[in-house]
Amino acid sequence: MSSTDAPSSAPHPNPYDDGEFRTDIARRMKYIHGYTHAIRSTTRGVGTGVTFRVGGRLFLMTAGHNLIDRSQFLVALFTSPNEPARIARILNYHFHPASDDPTSGRDIGFIEVVDVPSVRACPLEQFKIGAAEPVIPPHDSYFSISGYPAGAATDTEMGLAVIPGRLVTGDEFTLQLEYERSGYSIAPDGSSYQRTDFFESPHGFSGGGVWATGPAGQALRHRPI
Repeated sequence: MSSTDAPSSAPHPNPYDDGEFRTDIARRMKYIHGYTHAIRSTTRGVGTGVTFRVGGRLFLMTAGHNLIDRSQFLVALFTSPNEPARIARILNYHFHPASDDPTSGRDIGFIEVVDVPSVRACPLEQFKIGAAEPVIPPHDSYFSISGYPAGAATDTEMGLAVIPGRLVTGDEFTLQLEYERSGYSIAPDGSSYQRTDFFESPHGFSGGGVWATGPAGQALRHRPI
């Protein structure tokens, strides 16, 4: 074996050392942030919702079990990463009666709030309504899971986390994603990063959506059902 064929012992470069790579990741995460907001219930704790707009009406799609106790809850809308959340005025809400049954595949609900024009929202067409017509992505595809982890919430603060996951399997009801226990936390502008542990429990991510970003930075919420 020649010296040119010998395996290299040099360490693999860390892509997070590349400023352009970090900036691109930060841009994609910022896109997702604009649609993802927090729900806080007196009995269910922290949950997550994705905004969509029908005409001049603003809604959040979420997991129905975030609402099923009919308890008092609030919705925190985030209009800018640098500004405090705005507590929305809730007009009405609804959830599927089987939302608390994990085998039903019907854990879904929505909340209507007074429209805030500065809040970004998906068009209704992004949400599949009707009979299941699954479009299952290829195995080993990567998606981003967004939500407000309960483990990081305090009485006055909640932080949005966006974590990449690899698709293991999926059907019209479920996407099974695998994600690491630790990774890198990137500054909002991509200027720096640091190693960090992810959250012990997914509690709080319910309703936050699963996102795929294209090469142009456009983000779409995956529609498993």
